[in-house]
Amino acid sequence: MRHYKQWGLAFLVLILTLLSGCSGDALTLRNAFVKAASQPNYDFQSTIRMTSKDADIMLKLAHMRKPTDKELQDAEEFLKTMREGITLKGSQYDRQHASMTMTLNHDSLLRKEKLWTGDQNASLTVLLSPKAAYVKTPLDSKYLFASLAPQTSEINPEALAEFQKRMNELTVAFIQEYSEKHSYNLPHIQNKGNVSVTLPNGQSTTASHISVTLNIEELTALFYSIAKDAADDPKVRTFLLNIVQEMNKIDPSLASKNDISEDILAQNFAEALKEIKQMEKQYPPKKVAEMAREQGLQSFSLTLDYFVDANNLPVRSIGKLDFMFKDKDGTLPGAIQLNVEIDEYMWNFGKVTPIVYPANTETVNFEDLTKNHKLLSAFHPQGFLHAILKDAISETKHLYVTPLSSVDSSNHYYYENKQLYLPLRYTAETVNAEVNFDPVSQLVMIKKGDHTYKIKAGSKQVLKEDGTSASMPAAASEKNDSLYVPASFFETFLDAPYSITDDTGNDLLLTFTLNM
Repeated sequence: MRHYKQWGLAFLVLILTLLSGCSGDALTLRNAFVKAASQPNYDFQSTIRMTSKDADIMLKLAHMRKPTDKELQDAEEFLKTMREGITLKGSQYDRQHASMTMTLNHDSLLRKEKLWTGDQNASLTVLLSPKAAYVKTPLDSKYLFASLAPQTSEINPEALAEFQKRMNELTVAFIQEYSEKHSYNLPHIQNKGNVSVTLPNGQSTTASHISVTLNIEELTALFYSIAKDAADDPKVRTFLLNIVQEMNKIDPSLASKNDISEDILAQNFAEALKEIKQMEKQYPPKKVAEMAREQGLQSFSLTLDYFVDANNLPVRSIGKLDFMFKDKDGTLPGAIQLNVEIDEYMWNFGKVTPIVYPANTETVNFEDLTKNHKLLSAFHPQGFLHAILKDAISETKHLYVTPLSSVDSSNHYYYENKQLYLPLRYTAETVNAEVNFDPVSQLVMIKKGDHTYKIKAGSKQVLKEDGTSASMPAAASEKNDSLYVPASFFETFLDAPYSITDDTGNDLLLTFTLNM
């Protein structure tokens, strides 16, 4: 996550500049995105949604396998979620510090599964710094802290910060130089004039609206052009060599593994260029488009709309992918049309205030959480982050048991009155509990974590450390010098729910999930 906004933006800018060409409206686009990349301090908001006209696409697919009513209802809710979309809003302070909140604009499915509650829509806030990531939902009392610092003590933190700074400088410089040299004239680029853009902060600005449209054949041709130019340009090789050199500086142990010379890179790039040209000859753009149609792709269109303000900065961009697919074998129920849209705003360039990170007392370290499950209480039990973390820190144990016999009863089981009985010591130790026997009182003591329980053969009672007691559904029973208890004992008292994952023949394979 640490490099998402740094490298993600750099890669996006590179692609956009390649789409831009080198003259007129295309030049405006290229310069706008390069300028934005060179001053990464702005607020942003992006929404991705599925705007399919054929909104019951999932239902059509679901009907193919005779879904249950619940599955159909869940599919409908999921479609509503996709149509409303996910909104990402935040601030990029610099290439190493960012904050963002991801909001699910329709969260009924999460609420239905008891993974969200309250008046606000389900959301997740993420704060990023060079050393750590902080994650929290509005329901939680603390942030989850995850260190992003290198695990080895051999890397100096100051040297790492300098490395990250240098990598960003190299990336932006490469984008600027590369985009100035290469250009691709697109057949469908249009300036639609000046329009008023209302930003998420309520302010309005006048921007030039430039639109680019690509079909599958044009995209294929663009791919070949970009790939050939990249493989043939010495600047790309120099850029890669610079990256390797910077990595070797930060960690000298990598030098022997990253022993790459200019000659070796030149040879590899020459081979790559040869393969790309062979591929283009074998699969020219027109043929690729024909092959796609033969496979059922009836239509395909990628539309990119950019809005550039008077300061030559991109204040809004809209990407729309539209395609229609029909299964040539007739397996799918008719043609499926899908439309996906990404709508992004950028504003407050150079005016974003520093991000405030939580204090140590306001965070829960993930490593500490794995050791002390009580820390999970900082995350709301009806929030999805709580469920994710609970699953992440859970432990799975497997228990293989065979039918009870007169020999070696330690790993046997039996049924009585439809009640599954398991060997106490063998099963308890499998789920990380300690078992001891007091010959005087004839009590078996089971200890797990802070809790201790005592049971006795022939009794349903389970004595607790506080002096109270509870009952099992059936009495503990001694068989062949081993004590057996109802299988539910392990879930009720040792917090070890189980499932029978294999009952082939007479043997059983049980899987226990140790949540806390």
